Amino acid sequence: MKKGNTRKERLRGGVSAVEPTLFVGLALLYIWVLQPTHNDWLRVPVLAVIVLIPLASAILHGDSLRDLGLQIGSFGASAREVGLATVGGAVVILVIGLLALSRLAGGAMAQERAPLPTQMVSSPQMETRISGGTP
Repeated sequence: MKKGNTRKERLRGGVSAVEPTLFVGLALLYIWVLQPTHNDWLRVPVLAVIVLIPLASAILHGDSLRDLGLQIGSFGASAREVGLATVGGAVVILVIGLLALSRLAGGAMAQERAPLPTQMVSSPQMETRISGGTP
């Protein structure tokens, strides 16, 4: 016997499709429109809605903490996996930073890099072009 779709099941399926669209749409609205305004009266309420969408989704779907993967039993294993990835990423970032710092501080490759704007010497011709005069 085939189980029919009840109105509640169809509504839940429709809400499931709207949730990610709403979340992404509001996030893009916040990033591109509201954040540049520096208006906290607009930014804070929209940001609060964006943060609350996942919580409301979990409640609407009836998900338990176990369903969401939030349980004490798996915390240790998860912390080990995330910790290893975090330490590995931090080492890579540290090495890149140290290499960049040694290059900026006058390392072996310092002679090959272009001069910084503060190190450039201006010429009378360049000053004339900048000021809009004729050379």
